Order: sequence, then C-alpha cells, then structure tokens
Amino acid sequence: MKAYESAGSTAEEVVSGIKIVQTFNGEQKEIDRYSTCLSEGMYWGIRRAFVSTFFSAFMSFATFSSMALAFWYGTSMVIDGLITPGTTFAVFWAVSGSMVCLNHASPQISVITTCRSAAAPIFKIIDRIVPFDGTSDDGITLSNVKGSVKFENVSFKYPTRPEVNVLENVNLYANQGENIAIVGHSGCGKSTLAALLMHFYEINDGKISVDGINIEELNLSHLRNLVGIVSQEPSLFVDTDGEYFDHWEHATGRIITRLATDAPNIRAAIDQRLADVLQGASAILCGAVVAFYYGPTMAPIGIATVALLISIQATITHILKKRGVIDAKNAEDSSRLAIEAVEEYRTVQYLTKEKYFVKKFDDGMESIHSRNLQRGVLQAFSYALTASYTYFNFAIGYRYGIYLISSNAATPFIIFQVIEAVNSASSSILAFGTYLPEYVRARVSAGLLFQMLKDKPKINSSCDNQKKIELNGDISLNNIHFKYQVSGRHFVLKDFTLRIKRGKTTALVGASGCGKSTIIQLLERFYDPLDGEITYDKNLLKDLNLKHLRSQIALVGQQPVLFNYSIRENIGYGLETINEATSALDVESEKVKPRFF
Repeated sequence: MKAYESAGSTAEEVVSGIKIVQTFNGEQKEIDRYSTCLSEGMYWGIRRAFVSTFFSAFMSFATFSSMALAFWYGTSMVIDGLITPGTTFAVFWAVSGSMVCLNHASPQISVITTCRSAAAPIFKIIDRIVPFDGTSDDGITLSNVKGSVKFENVSFKYPTRPEVNVLENVNLYANQGENIAIVGHSGCGKSTLAALLMHFYEINDGKISVDGINIEELNLSHLRNLVGIVSQEPSLFVDTDGEYFDHWEHATGRIITRLATDAPNIRAAIDQRLADVLQGASAILCGAVVAFYYGPTMAPIGIATVALLISIQATITHILKKRGVIDAKNAEDSSRLAIEAVEEYRTVQYLTKEKYFVKKFDDGMESIHSRNLQRGVLQAFSYALTASYTYFNFAIGYRYGIYLISSNAATPFIIFQVIEAVNSASSSILAFGTYLPEYVRARVSAGLLFQMLKDKPKINSSCDNQKKIELNGDISLNNIHFKYQVSGRHFVLKDFTLRIKRGKTTALVGASGCGKSTIIQLLERFYDPLDGEITYDKNLLKDLNLKHLRSQIALVGQQPVLFNYSIRENIGYGLETINEATSALDVESEKVKPRFF
C-alpha cells in the first residue's frame, strides 16, 4: 500500500505541475520515477498473490480430499452394515457444504486485507484531533471591532523545524486605520506573522491580541473573518474564472480522480477472483460434458438451471454497468471538489469555508449515495441467488429425477451421477457472485481510462521528426490572435505583434489578465495561436522540435513548483546531469557549493 501511495503521490504531483514538467522536458524522468514506485508495489503484490493462491489451492485440496476420504470410509461402513447409504450422503453433504462455503470465502481474505490496509490511514486522519478547529463555536465574538493589532515579545518556531527561530521577541503595533508594510528578505517571517495573526500556529512565547483581546480567547472562525488576506499564490477553485483556461475534461482534479479511483478498480478485478471465475467456467463446461455422457435425458434440466442463473447474472451485470457509468461521472465533480479543497486547505481556512465545502461535497454525494444503496440491493440479490444455486439445483434435479425414475427413463444411479456432475461443477459459480461487482466497476473504470488514453494532444511534444536548431535568440510574434478554448468570444490576444532581438531584454507590462503569461505559454507552445505566426530565428515554431526547443529556454513561473526531490535535483530539473545544472548556475566553486547543497 505504501508503494502504491507513493506512486499516487507522484502522479498527483506531476499532473498538478504538468506544464513545469513539459517546460523542462521531464516527462521521461517522471515516468521512470512512477515506474520505480510501481515496481516495488508489483514485488509485494506478487508475494501477496502467491500466499493468497497457496491458501486458495489448499482449501480446494482439502475439499476434494475430504470427499475422497468421506466416500471411502462411508463405503466401508456401509459394507460392514454399520450405516446406510443415505446416512453417508447426509453426513457428507453437511460437512461438504460448509467446506465449499469456506472455500469460496478464502478469495475474499485478500480483499479484506487490502481494505484494512487502505482504511487504517484514512481512519487515523478522521480520528485526528484538530488543534485549531475553525468550525468550533467556542471563544469570544467581538461586537464592535476597531482593528488594533499587537504582537508582544512573540517568539516562534515551526514544529517541523524546532531548531530554527523564525521569530524572536518580535513587537509590532498596528493601530486602527494605519497602513504598515513589513519588508524583508525571503524567509524572514513576513508570511509567518500573517499566519500567526490568523491563529494557524501556537506561538512559543509572547502574546498576540486584537483590540486588547488575546487571539487565543477569540472564536477562531470569527477571528479569521475579521482579516482580509491576498496570499502570495492565489488559488482558483472549480467553477471560477481560472477553471476555464483549460478544458474541464482535462482539469487536474478530474485526472487525479480518474487515477485515484479507476486504476484500483481495474486492479481489483484481475486478482485471484478472476482465476476462480475462469476455473468455474471450465468446470461448468466439463460438468456439462460428463452430464450429457452419462445421462442425456437428465442433463438438460441441470444445464438449463445453470443457463437461467447465468442469464440473470448477465442482466444484472448490464444494469449495474449502465448505472456505474452514470455514477462515476456524477461522482467526479464531488471528488474533484474534495481534492481541490484538500490541496488548497490553507485558502479554505483563511476564508472560513470549511462548512461550505463539506456541505457542497455532501450535496453532491447525496444522489450518488442513494443510487449506491439501490445498486447494493441488486448486488445482494445477485449474490444471494448465486449462493442458493446449489440448493435450487438439488431441489429441481431430484424432483425431475424422481419423475424420470418413475417413468423408467433413468436409473437412480444415473440421476445421482448427473446431479453430482452438474452440481460439483457449477458450485464454483459462487465465484461469479463475488466477482460480479468488481467486474462491473472494472469495466466502467477501464472504459473511462481508455477514453482518456485515446485523447490525442493537438501539440505532440514527443514527436521527434521536426527541425532541431540552436537558438540565436531572435523571436517574432506576428499578428497573433488567441483565445482559450472555453473562454467564449473573449480574445486574450488580438492582432498582437512583438519583436525580440538577440541579446536584448524585453519586459511585458500590463494589468492582470492582459496576456503576459499567455505570451510565454505560446512561446513554449503549450497552445497554438488561432491566427498569426511565431518564429524563432525566422523558423516557424510549428516546424521546430519541441523538446529541443524547450531545452534551450529558461523559465521561472509565477508560482514556483518543487517536486519531491532534493534541492539539488530540483535546481537541475530537466538537465541530463547535475553537473550541467551547477555549471549553468555558476556554483562550481567549493566556496559556493555548500550554500546550495
């Protein structure tokens, strides 16, 4: 589970920062990192499958061994006159029935084990006591807020870095109506002051007060509602303007949801239970051959019973599949909302919107929950029908057998042979009942994933048959028209022309949303303009090899993205070796190296 969790974190990290990955040609690097995590999971998965298969085989061996031993010993006792044949069969089926049920229960052990492993960290998170609960009603609520703020001898260390004093004996007074700017280098504690004012952390020493009241005594939700904040990295949620800059089907939350739910669903359907189903199908075929060979008059009724059950199962499967597709699509919005709320939890806390997001998630899941209950009834009916099949087969088979015996169309021995052949073969059909829900989910999930995989990008960065040139640095944007796919009729750039000469510094200045970042994305060819041309050294951008081009462009984004690597590896991200990075950054000297690494 830890290996798959690591792989999932890698996938989420890469999908969230996909443009950075593409900018620095890190696709193959991330594929290799993801594959490494999966390789470890595969190793332990094979071991678990071996143990599960061994115990499943042992249970089957015990079942058939008990049959052989019971009939051998029962026959000897009948010959000795100690018991009757009827007593032998009664005892045998009493024991054998329980053994068969136990045998069919063994494949579920791996499922239960997997569920326990997955549920443990989830329950640990749910049971965690939150030190600062923004949904609590405890604390003082100020009726008349003036707005004076005081930091008195405040000292603070982050819990993750107890050896570093971020703030030490800080005193700050902000009276009503004053504008105060806190200036300092990165890491000096500017953002920390804002976080402490909103009571995200407990200070180590000192006191913070609002209008003379210690913030520890104030209601947390009330305190945060008093403070307006614009963070360094603004967050945009679903259904906001930022969501429309890319197609909703390709949104990060949607892709992460697909990876988090569909892949495990498919994996669950190809475990040991698939082998049990295939074994059951072959057993039914062999049983049908034996039944028709020994009793052609009796066999059709047994086979008809099996066919009826399979038809019902197929009908239920079809219904569940259709419902599953609808439920999966309906659940995507709620799942995406949950992912974004967790990823941007600090923004949610800033705005005291915890209850809002919980309610929105509950509202989205309400109809899905109702449909899942209905689906559970269908699945329970399917399982009950499968589990009771043996007894229906006995009742119908022996009733029809009595009719054949009374009509002199068959002997009791033939009736017994046919019923046992069909029953023993089809008893494994119970595996269909337990496997059916997993199969339905796997079909739905596989369809959604394959549909995603079939989507072909309009701009293929992996294409290797385009021109590779060494850039001199002359860039031209000629009469560019561009709008985002789902932004309606609004053009971000309209008849835009720009010339950038080699060796010159060009600054793009303008209001937010005027297209500065869009120009960079067009130069990186994340998008193609609707009209106009972009050239590098008089070469059309569309004709250039993207990987080679991007390897020659340095980019520092508005929102820096750090991957789960060391600082050294993040600095050299996209370069073949770390030495290239240190050389490019001019940090080769022994004096400078320790500062970076």
